[in-house]
Amino acid sequence: MKMEYKKAPLFSSILVSAVVALSGCGGSGDASSGNAQSSSSVVASSSSSVSSSSSSQAQAQAPLVAAGEDVNVSAGDTVTLIAEVSDDGEITSQYWRQLSGPRVPVEPVDTASVEFTAPATGGAETATLQFEYVAIDDETLTTRDTVLVTVARVNQPPVVELGRFRSVQNEAEITLSANIYDPDGDVQDILWQQLDGPSVSLENAASAKPTFLVPDSETEQRFRFRVSATDNEGASESDSITVIVTTAQAPKVTLDFPPAIGVYEQGDVDVVGSVTASGSAQIDSVMVEGGVETVSVPVSDSGEFRVPDVLLPTEIDSALLTVTAVDSEGRSGYAQTELYRNSSASVGSGARWVQSTAMVLAPNQQEVWVLSDGEVESDIALMSIDLATGARSYAVTDFAEAEQGPSLEQFSDMVYDPKNHEFYLSGWSEVTVQEQEQELVRNEGGVITVDAATGARRDEVVAIAEEGFVEPRGLLLHNEHLYIADFGAGQVLVTQSDTMEAGVLADHMTVAEPVTAPVQLSWSESLNELLIMETSASAVDALALDTSEGIATSRMLSEGSSVSFGPMPRESALGFVVNQAADTGYILTEVDNGIIAIDLLTGQRDILLSNVDPREGASADMAYSAERNLLYVVGGENYYQQLLVVEPVSGDRVVLSRSQF
Repeated sequence: MKMEYKKAPLFSSILVSAVVALSGCGGSGDASSGNAQSSSSVVASSSSSVSSSSSSQAQAQAPLVAAGEDVNVSAGDTVTLIAEVSDDGEITSQYWRQLSGPRVPVEPVDTASVEFTAPATGGAETATLQFEYVAIDDETLTTRDTVLVTVARVNQPPVVELGRFRSVQNEAEITLSANIYDPDGDVQDILWQQLDGPSVSLENAASAKPTFLVPDSETEQRFRFRVSATDNEGASESDSITVIVTTAQAPKVTLDFPPAIGVYEQGDVDVVGSVTASGSAQIDSVMVEGGVETVSVPVSDSGEFRVPDVLLPTEIDSALLTVTAVDSEGRSGYAQTELYRNSSASVGSGARWVQSTAMVLAPNQQEVWVLSDGEVESDIALMSIDLATGARSYAVTDFAEAEQGPSLEQFSDMVYDPKNHEFYLSGWSEVTVQEQEQELVRNEGGVITVDAATGARRDEVVAIAEEGFVEPRGLLLHNEHLYIADFGAGQVLVTQSDTMEAGVLADHMTVAEPVTAPVQLSWSESLNELLIMETSASAVDALALDTSEGIATSRMLSEGSSVSFGPMPRESALGFVVNQAADTGYILTEVDNGIIAIDLLTGQRDILLSNVDPREGASADMAYSAERNLLYVVGGENYYQQLLVVEPVSGDRVVLSRSQF
């Protein structure tokens, strides 16, 4: 038997009856991409009949196709590609697809034309994009033609992010910190200015992190600074911040939700946090002000507070939500968050990604790693998103570099091993099997590792029987054992911690409750059981697997199709995480794009949030922070991805980071 690896098509959907296949969300770029200084429209078309035919059958002729003349444009221009096609029969399918160059979302205009915005070129003077137009007729004859679009660089201004507010308690020296970079050149000059407050002298004022000494004072002090950055072509950008320095004995306010910056779409939000007093002082009052009203906050004995339904402005694009705590000595402490009302507002800067595949919370719970994917290999990336600022950065490995190791065509899940400082990534590739003069196409699954320090990738890290993986969907790392939910094989496998040899833990032969279509895995510490999300008919069942006695036995924890357990989690589970302290699991559902909470002791289910993504996009994965008691959901439409923070009691959500092309 001969096997030949076959790369999956760049765009899997082929449109029938004159519908263009390639489409995207469009829209303006985020701060990292910059905005073109000017834009125009460029049309690439041709009246020629140049074509390239692939084959012929009987007397039929392949379609005649012309993709248009090559064109030169500037970054920010609107480009329209117009193809011409004719055939002696009927065209049953026709579509555009991008073959190379910086990724762009493409919008259909009609059956033979598409348009897009020419992307920024980064530091290069030009960037070349290649597109292909494909036509298939009713005799299944295929013709294709290509066109090149060369994009000239347009300078983008620097990115400057400082944040509006910062509260510091009794520090003698303060370091200001700005996120400054130029997306297509170099930052040449950085200038800090003090706008208000007691006069101070800034050290290293030409850097992104100057410092100043705080004047002596028995009361709080307020300072305001502005930083400006200019690039090597004279373009500049600026931002400003207010710094409040409180006394040593002032109350300390921690705001857990909403995050320090984000985008909201609802008219109100629950505010969750804590406050602590110093010494023998007591907290006299806590007030929350969101731009519409000021709310007095009751505080528990432990200092925790929750303020439901704080009204936010709906007529303006942004709001500052401030929490102020005053103690019995009259001293004040503060926390503040900046929320944007505009649903298309850019939040978080840095790398952009096309599609979301998987996400994992870092051990320090200060960032998440997101695995992105797309139609071409350059779309695959492993990136970090800062949970305080939403800032994004490509990290770890470049999947387009074969020298860094093997890859897979389709990824499904990811976990991080803090002991060995590496990631495990699951997925599969399409293989063509030659057997008895028949050609069969099937998926062949695999697990690869990525070294967190070097980016080096390895395959065959999990030793498995000759039949191998088929379609591994979910991964779980628990007590140095890697658990793998192979949906295609209908098995859950587990590795030995020392040899990484994988064996079948549960399948259709498992005692009590068979396992046939596992998709997600987690663990219950209180039950000491492996939790399995299993696709069953049109719903998701929750199974609990006991492995303590050597022979694994399973039980139905929550039958998805049974309404007696609560709302039905439909179709499949995209993510499954557990709040161990509350014995509560959270299921990210595929069809409803919602989050369902499940009581792990009773199996009862409740809807936490319907339609997680306000744009009704496709969420991809979910993570849970025990430190903050917050859920993080990543996903969206192609070219329009975002990371949302969800408060699990109220179901309120805020966009923390958004990537737009």
